[in-house]
Amino acid sequence: RAALEQGYEPFRAMGQRSVDLIGATGELPAMGAHIAEHEAFLGRLDTAWQIGNTELARLLEARIDRFEGRRLSNLLLALAALALAGGLMFAVSRGLSTRIRRLVDTMDTLRQGDTSVEPPYLTDRHETGRIAAAVAAFKQSLLDNAALQHAQVEQAERAQAERRAQI
Repeated sequence: RAALEQGYEPFRAMGQRSVDLIGATGELPAMGAHIAEHEAFLGRLDTAWQIGNTELARLLEARIDRFEGRRLSNLLLALAALALAGGLMFAVSRGLSTRIRRLVDTMDTLRQGDTSVEPPYLTDRHETGRIAAAVAAFKQSLLDNAALQHAQVEQAERAQAERRAQI
């Protein structure tokens, strides 16, 4: 900023000198007398332009560097969040699939007639616990059905034994 102000000062002074020359007479002075002064003015103007251009390039470069730094940190933050979300998703899906696989295996065992197996996760208070409760209800209905069939077979055998006894 100081360099810009320093480069601008000769330009402002020369502009004031021109205003003073025109202001005194109301007309432009003869150019021949002021060519050297005009050349010096153009040289100062060019110097001020170069200083301003250099300062602008420096400011733009600093802004670009800050932008690049923020972009990189935002990118790294987004990648970290994505990795965390992926890890959580993997952990949850793996845990859930393991639980469901064990419940399906229990259902298959019950379907094959083995009622000695106990459904896992009965104490869970979320979805797998509710599924385990349904598997336990399925097991209980199998046990009830087996007991009913057994009672019917015993009743049929008693009835047949009574008929034989009557003959």
